[in-house]
Amino acid sequence: MRRRTFLMSMACSAAAPLFAQDARRPALRLWQLPNQTHTQMMSYLLLCDDDSLIVVDGGMPGDSDYLLEMIRQIHPDGHVRAWYLSHPHLDHYGALAEILQHEEKRSLVTIDKLYFNFPDRGWFESNSCYAAVKFWDDSRPYLPDHEVPAAGEKHTYGSVTIETLNDYDPDIRENAVNNASIVYRAETPNTSVLFLGDLGVEGGDRLLKLVPAEKIKADYVQMAHHGQRGVTEEFYGCVRPTYCLWPTPDWLWTNVDGKGKFETLTVRAWMEKLGVKENYVIKDGLHQFELD
Repeated sequence: MRRRTFLMSMACSAAAPLFAQDARRPALRLWQLPNQTHTQMMSYLLLCDDDSLIVVDGGMPGDSDYLLEMIRQIHPDGHVRAWYLSHPHLDHYGALAEILQHEEKRSLVTIDKLYFNFPDRGWFESNSCYAAVKFWDDSRPYLPDHEVPAAGEKHTYGSVTIETLNDYDPDIRENAVNNASIVYRAETPNTSVLFLGDLGVEGGDRLLKLVPAEKIKADYVQMAHHGQRGVTEEFYGCVRPTYCLWPTPDWLWTNVDGKGKFETLTVRAWMEKLGVKENYVIKDGLHQFELD
């Protein structure tokens, strides 16, 4: 696996390119975006070697301006080939909702296809997920072309394949909305990245039963539920990651504000036990990876 990693500052000048235009093009450039508000969030950009730009989640409404700036630094015309959403929580889909609902922001981006698999309105309401209902009510008139990806469905962008690994189980009522997270696997010829969203214990255990072990193993793993109260230690043992992507702000990374109620330190210890080479955390700013 050939890998090059860069750490960039949170503030990006619109005039400065993110990479040299004549540089060698890897199979995949991956950006982990930092939070622009105090809260946790999850936002990733993927640029494939066929020039397809892909967004995974996007973050909070307050992250939308930064996200748009990043998109337009990569593609000045704002062209997004595909946008994948993991689950209906505001810190994951809120930036997209903010963009869609405001004409001046909506005009800055073109989205070819939106992929999501959200439960129906009745399920939202029975699980007190009223923010997701509001997303549909306010954003539906502006949704781009969209579809529900089936478990096992693959989309190819140049040398990169993105596979949807699961659907959601409406019968899981424990930590229901997080456990409705759709898991996506990005694969290049030599490297794999697993996006877990906010998957919880029950959803993780179900995924292990549904998916072959080789689909769970990954070089990079996005830490479930921002690295606390997500999937189990056993799940990460099946992933056996070399590198961990933490969509985790500083207060959650250190558990300072939580006064012990968060489990981030426990999960960090799991990764140390697994021998992970590096943890990349949004508290440290923007990270860019070049993957072959």
